[in-house]
Order: sequence, then structure tokens, then C-alpha cells
Amino acid sequence: MRVLLVSPLDPEVPGDLKFLLGGENTYTRTLLANPPSGVRYVHHSEALASGEARYGPLQRLLHLLVKCRMLPLSAGTMDLEVLGKFDLIHCHGYTLRLSGLRSQIPVVLGDSIPNRWAISAYFNQHPARIQMTYSFRRLIHGWAGVYDQDLFLGDFSKLVVMSEFAKREHLRLGAKPDRITVVYPGLPDRGERLYRAKGPVRLLFAGVWFERKGGMMLWEAYKKLRKKLGEKVQLTILGPLPRSLSAQRSALSLGIEQYDFVPYARLVGEFYPATDVFVHVPPKAEGFGLVVEEAMSFGIPVVASRIGALPELVVDGETGLLVLPGSMGALVEAIEKLVLNQDLRRRLGEAARQRFLRHFSLSVMQKKLLRIYKAASEEYREDV
Repeated sequence: MRVLLVSPLDPEVPGDLKFLLGGENTYTRTLLANPPSGVRYVHHSEALASGEARYGPLQRLLHLLVKCRMLPLSAGTMDLEVLGKFDLIHCHGYTLRLSGLRSQIPVVLGDSIPNRWAISAYFNQHPARIQMTYSFRRLIHGWAGVYDQDLFLGDFSKLVVMSEFAKREHLRLGAKPDRITVVYPGLPDRGERLYRAKGPVRLLFAGVWFERKGGMMLWEAYKKLRKKLGEKVQLTILGPLPRSLSAQRSALSLGIEQYDFVPYARLVGEFYPATDVFVHVPPKAEGFGLVVEEAMSFGIPVVASRIGALPELVVDGETGLLVLPGSMGALVEAIEKLVLNQDLRRRLGEAARQRFLRHFSLSVMQKKLLRIYKAASEEYREDV
């Protein structure tokens, strides 16, 4: 089965780090490298380069409407004319318009979280503005025949979402329950890391959007812990610091290592295996949190906010510790508990890895996606 994968993908050499897609990029690269049995993915960028697809006549217009904010801010719409032979299209993250003679192909849509939720929670757009732009989006996308996850437009087979939290948000926006299903993003099993009996407890934070992912709160919590525990604890930050903190890092000398950007191979090959506790504490909102899943795959206990989809990943007291979003006291207490108790770190880490293998491993995702693809293809043949 040849599947055209229309999905966000970061460049090999990033430009502005703020525009990196993080989990969406990881999800796309994971699918491309690990397709379900009998499936061959062709990314839309590859199809465009090889001539198996080309942009449709409305590509520039739809892109311009998003750029000018007449349509709501989003990853955008792909208008594609499919010229090659594909058995199915899996469109994740983008809205999609199909042009030309090859437009009649079964379509599966994918989404990590509704775009309408994201522009409200992440970008704090006023509800009236969101309503206005989405009314225009319904008009334009309805006229143009766009497959749209938020508005549930188009005769797609299934909408595949990453979490029960995302499913609830889509249902609240009017999605039909029988056409939406949860498939957690799967990750390769890279093997259990070795536990260290000695040395400082190493905390890891990974996120391009430092403030949005809880970096500011972790920074203050770490200063308190360092003052109390000294060199028993160290912190590594992967992602750029805000300007207000850049000058402080060298002045404080608190055992902090910080990197603006590291390649994914180094992240999974060097930083995760060296980590004792992973911290991911968004203070206000979180769509999914794929970095938490990555940490669990290595058997690392996670301290996370009780927000969004994170409680679906981290079982409080069993595979990690959940804290109230924005609570400095709870964060300090949770990290300190793990720093001072090696047996607890080991127990939670081992349970986190087992939960990953049962629910979030690559094989689990592959089997679910394959069933969805086969069902979509069979439904399409029956309709034709």
C-alpha cells in the first residue's frame, strides 16, 4: 500500500528555532522511518520533487489568506494535484484540498490537537477574532472542498487524534464520534538505559518554547533546590533561553548546561540516556507532550503538569509525578522527592518504561494505523 503522507516536517538545518514544530516533526519522521507492515510512505515534499504531485491552483491563495490572518493562523492548507499512484492519503496537521483527476483517493486525517484550541491556548487570541476567522474559514474551505479537521469538512474516512484529550476537544467542536479515533504516537524502543548509583541527579528540560513549556518555573525551582541540595542536582536545558535569563546562567554557576539546539540523534543517543529525571511542566496548556513519551521510553521518571494529555501519559505516583500547573511549591517538592530517593526514581522509571511498551510503542501504533488504512480502503472500494 502506497500512502501519500502530507505532514509537517522541519528542515535538516533549522533557521529560526521558534518556528520548529517539535513533536509534529518527530511524529512525521517516525512514520517515514517506521511504516506499518506492507505500507510505503511517500512524504508530500518527495512527491512534489519527483513529479508525483504538484500544487493545485488554490495553493497560493490559501497560503496568502493564512499569512494575512484572514484565515486563522495554522500550519496551512495543502492544495495538491496527485499525479502518481497512491492507495491512500494520510494528512496530518494540515488541512487538505485535492485537485485534478486523481482527487478521488481515500483520505485519513490526523491531528495532535484542534487548531482552534491551539490559537486560543498558545497564542491567546481573543474569542471574537477566532470566531470571525473561523466563520470565514468555513466559507472558504466549504467552497473550495477542503478536508478540514476543526470544521469536520470532507468525506474522509477517519480523523486520527493523538490523545483522549484531543478527542474531547474535537467532539466539543462538532466531530462525529464514529469518525474519530485515538492512536497514540508510537516511538521506537531504544532499550533501557543504565541506572547510575553515584553522582549528581541530572534533570533534563527539552523545549524550544521555554516559557510555554514551563522553563521559567523550572528555572526558579532549580535555584531553590540547588541552594538546598547543592551539587546533588544538576540541570540540562535543551532549547534557547529568553534574553532575561541568558545573562544569569553564567553568573549563577548553578551546574546548568544549556544548548540552543541539538540534533535529534544526539538527543536520543546522548541526553536521554544520561538523564535521571525529566521535567515538563507547562503552566497553562499542553497539546500532547511527545518529549514525555520519549523520556518514558528510556525508563526516566517524569515530573509533569496535570494538564492536557499529560495525565494520559504519566500515572501519578506510578510512572512519575504530576503537579498542579503553575504551582512552584508542588514542583520543588516533587523534584526534591525524586532527587533524594534513588529507589523511587528506579521504581517510577521502570514502570514508565513498561507503560510505554504497552501503550506508546511503535508496534502498537503501527498495528492501529494499519487497521485504519485497510478499513478506509475497503470503505472506498465499496462506495465506488
